[in-house]
Amino acid sequence: MKTLSAAIFWSALLLCGAAAAQGNKGAAPSDEWKALNQEAANLFFEGKFDAGAVAARKALEMAEREHGPNHPSVAASLNRLAEILRAQGQLAAAEPLYKRSLAIREGARNPDPSALSQSFNNLAQLYMSQAQYAAAEPLFKRALEIREKTLGAEHPDVSSTLSGLADLYLAQGKFAEAEVLYKRSLAIREKVMAPGPSQPALSGFQAASSVNQLAATLIGLAATFREQGRYEE
Repeated sequence: MKTLSAAIFWSALLLCGAAAAQGNKGAAPSDEWKALNQEAANLFFEGKFDAGAVAARKALEMAEREHGPNHPSVAASLNRLAEILRAQGQLAAAEPLYKRSLAIREGARNPDPSALSQSFNNLAQLYMSQAQYAAAEPLFKRALEIREKTLGAEHPDVSSTLSGLADLYLAQGKFAEAEVLYKRSLAIREKVMAPGPSQPALSGFQAASSVNQLAATLIGLAATFREQGRYEE
């Protein structure tokens, strides 16, 4: 399960920048904030978590100073900092940041679906890490509902959320339910990773995310077979 969680976590963080960029209701974030937010992401990927947390906190302070407590850039900064803290194992410290980010995004006049589904998904992943399965399930389902409605049933973000919900069912011993979701996630991921006339080639980050997700899904699916004694599959 640690391998699954790690792969999904890295993929989720790759999507943070996209959601931050789309959360553009109200005054636009400053270039200085964008630079700090990107610095926090870069430091994270370099494994420099302490320095990344410092940059993320500076970005949060700047967003609040520039736009007040309820701006999308504040929500994005909160989410970024929470992701870094979660990577450090500081789950209790990350939880209120995720919750505040979600509250801002839900309370927006015109909520951004990408950012909102990200918040639901990331908070669900946190609860998964704490084995709070009853709390995680409705959040995964809400994220899945939003992503299917706004992105379509075969989008990579839908695949990611399907895998997260499948991981949840696997951890609870609900192997049949997990298998169905893993197989659907796998079908989406394989289609995304096979460029054709109607399927554009992936960027470097997108390709890395897809490889991680594909590996995690295959591991999860294999685990469901193993737990059911279906060793040949």
